[in-house]
Amino acid sequence: MHFEHLAWAGERTYRLFQETLIPVCHPSLLGDNEPKALLDNLPRLHRRQNPEAWQDYARETNITLTNPAIGARYDLHTMLIEAAISGLGVALVPRIYVKKELELGNLIAPWPESAIVSKTFCLVLPESIMLNELPVQKFAKWIISEAKIA
Repeated sequence: MHFEHLAWAGERTYRLFQETLIPVCHPSLLGDNEPKALLDNLPRLHRRQNPEAWQDYARETNITLTNPAIGARYDLHTMLIEAAISGLGVALVPRIYVKKELELGNLIAPWPESAIVSKTFCLVLPESIMLNELPVQKFAKWIISEAKIA
């Protein structure tokens, strides 16, 4: 399983799901305030490899962010998520990475989800294997069905 990439040209790929970004924060950051207006005043957390994410998000959702590039930067999504759980700011992360934290109430997502697809994940198989080998066939069918549920 990997994200869609030109490196997989010539391989057999089966699309599983698309990763979209959603702003999340610890519930204590909002208080009783209106989330849309408050987003510009809260610290924004950034992933170093995606420096334009907040700017793209603001443009897409029509939410005003005075300076979308300001804020702490982290290398990994896991670091962003932990910073958000700790109340350090709002992280723009893939929904699939914070599903459990949202369900548990450790994080909230009061702002719109981005429609911009960050990545498309797929099952990648060498052309020579394809789905003609029984164990690979069973695994592929299982992972594809799991992706449809999620």
